[in-house]
Amino acid sequence: MLLIIGEFNRIWEIISQLTKVIDEGNKRIDRLEETTREEFNKVWQSIDRLERAIEEMRRSNEEEFKRIWSAIQELKETVKGLIKETMKKLEALSDNFGYLKIGDEEFILIGETKTRLSRKEIEKFISKCNKIEGKQFRILISYILEPQFEVEL
Repeated sequence: MLLIIGEFNRIWEIISQLTKVIDEGNKRIDRLEETTREEFNKVWQSIDRLERAIEEMRRSNEEEFKRIWSAIQELKETVKGLIKETMKKLEALSDNFGYLKIGDEEFILIGETKTRLSRKEIEKFISKCNKIEGKQFRILISYILEPQFEVEL
């Protein structure tokens, strides 16, 4: 019986040691689980911050794009207006214009030829020329002239 009690005490001691080892293992698992949970939460918080930053950047980029697009549209309309205005002036001149350089000076060369040059034709020509800005060199050519008259340039 003494042998059985000794063996029982030995078994009990082994069971006690195993229980301690199991308890220590459970504590380690609990600490690992807690650390893992904390780290996992940190990762999710980082992902959430990243998603918010990306969304904010997207919104900011959309706003910036809209602002730039609006400026481009305004510029486009301004340029269209300038082109229309210039085309009207050029249409008034038809094909009777060009550019002339005398020395270092540049001029817009404006000319017309008429079979019969009258005061009315000269005034019409001057009116067309006045629609164009810049230094001008004007030429009117005709082989039939009405009686002498004066025109202010």
